Amino acid sequence: MGKERGIIKRIAKELLYRAGGLSGTEIGEMTGVDYNTVSLGRKRLREKLISDKRLSQVIKRVEADLSFLMGDPLCVCDRQQQNE
Repeated sequence: MGKERGIIKRIAKELLYRAGGLSGTEIGEMTGVDYNTVSLGRKRLREKLISDKRLSQVIKRVEADLSFLMGDPLCVCDRQQQNE
């Protein structure tokens, strides 16, 4: 469970950086770690993605979904609330 939890944290930080547009410093402040920890975690994730194509595809799919939601002025959540 420890390794899985670590990779999930790295993925979250990477998505905050890529899709959220946050800096390493902002991500660190948000998650309670310093910039270097964020930077090292992102580097390790990039290294893992080279050898783990399945994980790479999952991250790309999540990024695409986030891009869709962030680009849509009425995201799915808003539409569901309007229909209720």
